[in-house]
Amino acid sequence: MIMRSMMLAGAAMSVLAAGQVQAQSAPAPAPEMGAVIVVTAQKRLERAIDVPMSLTAVNTQELAQQNLVQLRDYFARIPGLNLNGRNSGVTTLAIRGLTTGAGSNPTVGVTIDDVPYGSASSAGYGDQLTADLDPSDLDRIEVLKGPQGTLYGASALGGLLKYVTTDPNTQEFSGRVQADASTVAHGEEGFALRGAVNIPLIADELALRVSGFYRNDPGYIDNVLTGERNTNDGHAEGGRVSLLWKPSPAVQVKLNALLQNTRTHDSGTVDTDFNLNPIFGEYEHSRIAGADSFRGKVRFYSGTVTADLGPATLTSLSGYTVNDYSGYTDVTYTFNRFAANPAAGISFANRFKTKRFSQEVRLASNGKQSIDWLVGGFFTSERTLGRQTFNEVTPETSEFQTLLGNYRYPYRYREFAGFGDLTFHFGEKLSLQVGGRYAQNKQRYNEQGNGPLDGDYTIPTRRISGSAFTWLVSPSFKITPDVMVYARAASGYRPGGPNSNAGGVVPQKYDPDRAINYELGLKGSFLDGGLVLEASGYWIDWTRIQLLQRDATGNTFYANGGKAVSRGFEVQTTARPVTGMTVATALTHTDAKLEEDVPNATIYGRKGDRLPFSAKWQASLAVDQVIPLSTDVQGSLGFTVAYLGGRIGEFNSRVTQPRLPLPGYTTLDLRAGLEFNGGVRVQLFAKNLTDKRGYVSGVPRDTIAKNAPYQLGLISPRTIGVSVAKTF
Repeated sequence: MIMRSMMLAGAAMSVLAAGQVQAQSAPAPAPEMGAVIVVTAQKRLERAIDVPMSLTAVNTQELAQQNLVQLRDYFARIPGLNLNGRNSGVTTLAIRGLTTGAGSNPTVGVTIDDVPYGSASSAGYGDQLTADLDPSDLDRIEVLKGPQGTLYGASALGGLLKYVTTDPNTQEFSGRVQADASTVAHGEEGFALRGAVNIPLIADELALRVSGFYRNDPGYIDNVLTGERNTNDGHAEGGRVSLLWKPSPAVQVKLNALLQNTRTHDSGTVDTDFNLNPIFGEYEHSRIAGADSFRGKVRFYSGTVTADLGPATLTSLSGYTVNDYSGYTDVTYTFNRFAANPAAGISFANRFKTKRFSQEVRLASNGKQSIDWLVGGFFTSERTLGRQTFNEVTPETSEFQTLLGNYRYPYRYREFAGFGDLTFHFGEKLSLQVGGRYAQNKQRYNEQGNGPLDGDYTIPTRRISGSAFTWLVSPSFKITPDVMVYARAASGYRPGGPNSNAGGVVPQKYDPDRAINYELGLKGSFLDGGLVLEASGYWIDWTRIQLLQRDATGNTFYANGGKAVSRGFEVQTTARPVTGMTVATALTHTDAKLEEDVPNATIYGRKGDRLPFSAKWQASLAVDQVIPLSTDVQGSLGFTVAYLGGRIGEFNSRVTQPRLPLPGYTTLDLRAGLEFNGGVRVQLFAKNLTDKRGYVSGVPRDTIAKNAPYQLGLISPRTIGVSVAKTF
């Protein structure tokens, strides 16, 4: 269908791939047990330096204090992670360069307290509608690098983003309130309010934790068509309730409910030519009224029961999530050629709502034995309903004129899986971890449409099924109790899916693609905790890549083809050279490219071409110093210098069109604070102090005509503000 092909190949890419992504301060260390970071990357609580894989853990309290509250603010500084998206909650993630761009099945899994969130498929915009949670009541964020198919299943082909919420405390009453205010260059002011309280209802047995926040994000883009200023402003609000019950020392029950609403009134993009020269002003674009807006709703509910059975712990984890997205986009450049009124603007209304239930039961050995083991079963069922409408509207007001097309896309995905993990300990130093997971899925999809673009039609329901086996092998050796070297080979996959327009050259379905990661690493704590180091080198083979292609009539479809390789290294250090000083560094090199021409493709990629939006080099340096000022007051000073290397844009649908290059950029952040006895903290922050104009994404506004303008996402301009917090 005309609409279907253009929507997938162009409009959706414009909506979701061409946006505002900001890279700022390097993330602070995650919460510590003593002087060592602890994580649950392997579904056990353990020290990060004992986990034989590359990972980064982020302290969310520090994020909130520095006003790093959205994915675009901090995630591009996490080694190996790439980010492409226009607004909070409309974001495509890639780890170690594994992506072919927006519009495909996700390559990075997302979980909230180990419950999978969002759609596993492009049919539910699973690669682009990423949960962008405010850090107000998160304990930490973990980013696991490389395929995680054994423990986390489908669509963790490149890695995993884990949100971990703060548990209620049954022993003490506590709380925190925080207020922030900021101003952005070329724009307006913003503010945020956050609060959380922990209430032990029955000492050592029952506790309740309640939190909430409201955030107003300042805008800085002006719309020359409507005359409005700072149109990309937005706001977010949300809250969480968690109840923890310990009916006995061996049994624990936790109930969780988290809600977040996000709205932006316009995208943070500007219009340029191919050489990145602004068509209007440096912070201006032209959009029909109300276009490029976004509303997102996150709904998360979970229940976790753990029972200590002595030699093993039984865990049951039930989760229900809702990802509700609606947005409006100006697609006049592409679709005006089909309008009855040549002067009309074309508005694209897009809504996807995914409801997902999941259940996991696992049994894990307790304590360190000669063999540590974990076995489990997993089930998930998701239903997605997509609705899309193309309308002719009055450009200055978005007043409705004529319907061009109206479309409906119901989709269902179900999966069953069993998994196991064994770690053999040969003495105190040498260990060998092996694991496997077998999964089966069933999918169902159909499509209906009406309107002048395609007429009235119904595509019959397509049903497909598939299976996959993923595995891992990881030997490790403890040089000392706090220093480890390891090797890791692990696989991951994305499920295949149906093609609604099958027939002719279009296959009935496309198959899973797979990635195998080979990794060598060193991690440990040295000098009595004065230096923590993690270094890894990797090689990833990615085969039967799922690609969005186009047939002779212009319709888009998915097919398998081509191979890619990603190879590189990541180094992270945290040093405490003198009392009160912390120095954190990160250096990443990623070389992700096609290993062969994309066969029979109308999306053009050649052997040696770099994968989209993957920077070859990323680096950051963060220095913080605590300064005692009196017995009641201590000060702090800090800065971060961060570099993001040059990237290349999406693969093109025309062989003669070059891919858009995005130059690298460097940002500087400063911070200074005072902390008083009694739990009061005041912090000043300056992000992107030099007001660097950095580009992070870009696509043409017209996906058909040549020499069309481009819409490019910018990092946020210089932002200066203050944060005041009180803990009790």
